[in-house]
Amino acid sequence: MASKGKNMLIFIGLLCLISCGHHSHPDKKIFRYNESSGITSLDPIKATNLSNIWAVQQVYEGLMMIDSVGQLQPLLAESWEVKDSMRTYTIQLKQDVFFHEDDCFKGKRKKLTAYDVTYSYHRVLQSSSAWVFENMVIDTNTKVPQIEIPDSFELVIHLKRPSPTFPQMLAMPPCAIVPAEAVDFYGTDFRRHPVGTGPFIFHSWSENEKLIFHKNPTYHMKGLPLIDAISISFLKDKQTALLEFIRGNFDLISGLDAAYKDELLMGDGSLNPAYADRINLTKQPYLNTEYLGILLDSTEQSPLNNMHVRKALNYGLDRERLIKYIRNGVGIPGHYGIIPPVLLRNGELPPGFRFDKNKFEEEIQASGYGKAANIPSFKLSADIAYTDICTYIINQWNELGLHVELEILDRPTLKSEVAKGNIKFFRASWIADYPDPENYLALFYGPLRSPVGPNYTHFDSEYFNHVFERIQITENDSVRNSLSFFYDQVVYNHSPVIILYYDQVIRFTNKRVKDLPPHPMNYLDLRKVQVSN
Repeated sequence: MASKGKNMLIFIGLLCLISCGHHSHPDKKIFRYNESSGITSLDPIKATNLSNIWAVQQVYEGLMMIDSVGQLQPLLAESWEVKDSMRTYTIQLKQDVFFHEDDCFKGKRKKLTAYDVTYSYHRVLQSSSAWVFENMVIDTNTKVPQIEIPDSFELVIHLKRPSPTFPQMLAMPPCAIVPAEAVDFYGTDFRRHPVGTGPFIFHSWSENEKLIFHKNPTYHMKGLPLIDAISISFLKDKQTALLEFIRGNFDLISGLDAAYKDELLMGDGSLNPAYADRINLTKQPYLNTEYLGILLDSTEQSPLNNMHVRKALNYGLDRERLIKYIRNGVGIPGHYGIIPPVLLRNGELPPGFRFDKNKFEEEIQASGYGKAANIPSFKLSADIAYTDICTYIINQWNELGLHVELEILDRPTLKSEVAKGNIKFFRASWIADYPDPENYLALFYGPLRSPVGPNYTHFDSEYFNHVFERIQITENDSVRNSLSFFYDQVVYNHSPVIILYYDQVIRFTNKRVKDLPPHPMNYLDLRKVQVSN
């Protein structure tokens, strides 16, 4: 919990600031939030982190969307039909959708057509998100997707192999539809001049200061959005942002951060009663699995090459205490496999690890080292945001006799070195690209080993790869879940990862905000949000 001194400083700050708090444009309903990590681009193909995604999704839309309960819904699509054993998708577009009015259209209104979709998907294939459409049939000469356009509002997409998850991929942020006119008109500056079909229109962006979106008065969903504008600030200091939120100048804080978790949350994960009169708290499962990964094909001489040592590490971690004392009750202990339990729809959970000192010692014995103290020291690499979590984990292992050190790297360096296969033991996480077990199991598919794909442990099993390929082309949900369950068991037996916890979306909102829907992928849907003045 936060110290009394810290609490007192915050309340003194409030007393000093509360009298001068104000909102400009008091007659307008404006949703305000802070993005301390900044926004690097408003181009959908660069929407690969949450800060960019939240902004991009206010302006742009895809053919499909994932709703607040994780179900696939049409958005720019009116309907779709699957043929040829899931190899052919025929999609009908809505015929009343227009892009935002912009100088790039030279005074004309631009209606969304199937040609805009083909253009946008071609852009994706030329970006770092090209893997999304690697299953799409591509013209070998032009390198353009072979998409048939029977008429302006219909397209037929052909796939190389069956895929039950292809429509879900079309809901991913990089797959949003952009007009060629805007890309050509703005060129390299397109990242700063978004032109989409979404509920909000770009107004202004002073980088590192403020980004403003205005309501789209001709949005295709009649009557929406309900607010007039969105204001995004870029205060880097999270304590300052917290003060502004408590004052009522921001409407949302999302996620759990060391800068404010002990101030806003009690030890059991409930809201600090001191703020009950001005703040609402919501929590729900988040399709994000936090884990420690172990590079298996490294030439480095390391005790982590020993499967029994890896299993001992799994048994030597008390995940329930981790959630209670380090995460303030936010998250679900990672006692199972890589797939968040909420995605295992048959309710059957795969085998997993719980803290067990006896099994820890049994695995140490089986490793051939005899006892933990005999195992050579090794290090765990993490970024600074996870210092407290990784320090806690290492202390637990060291208390059991192991010698583990912590290496802190800046986040870009950590990601780059992990992708290159230069780090043996690392902290990582996987946020679902689309809500299906297949997306998590790809972390262990041999052909997707980094840097080509997200298999950062370089786990590779011919039998396992075959099972994954069956999952990819199986339409029956029951069979797919059974195969996914089995797949997770194989990973359990080899222990290339140590699952820490399954995250939760946690949001603190100003009391003036109503009807902000939750989202299992932590997307920010502001179409139906109401904000009182």
